[in-house]
Amino acid sequence: MLKHTASKSAQEKLDNDARFAGLSGLRVTDKTPDETTLRSSFEITYISLIYDMYANVSIPVPTTVVGFDALPEHVLAYLLDRHPDQIPAKIIRLAANPADAINRFFMGLKRGHLTANDHDVQRA
Repeated sequence: MLKHTASKSAQEKLDNDARFAGLSGLRVTDKTPDETTLRSSFEITYISLIYDMYANVSIPVPTTVVGFDALPEHVLAYLLDRHPDQIPAKIIRLAANPADAINRFFMGLKRGHLTANDHDVQRA
């Protein structure tokens, strides 16, 4: 499960700034708006800096993945920390805060159904 807390120390903020350096342009698109939450297909597009050894410089490269489970961990953390507004309403409705909603969504994908309460999510 992904850990995400509201209160962060100054060192954690600096660590996240370094971890998220080079990430930008995050956008989440629900490709199947008429489907249920678990059957929906989400396309996530973001830009990251990739080092080009021939040009000897980092260049921005757009990346698109389908599904939150295909996101690298640092990009998912970037989504939760810096762009929770990009989390689709279908998922955000699952819990009071974005990190809990994403955790519940992942648990639902794993189980094949969404749970009714927090206690059930903690047992898995």
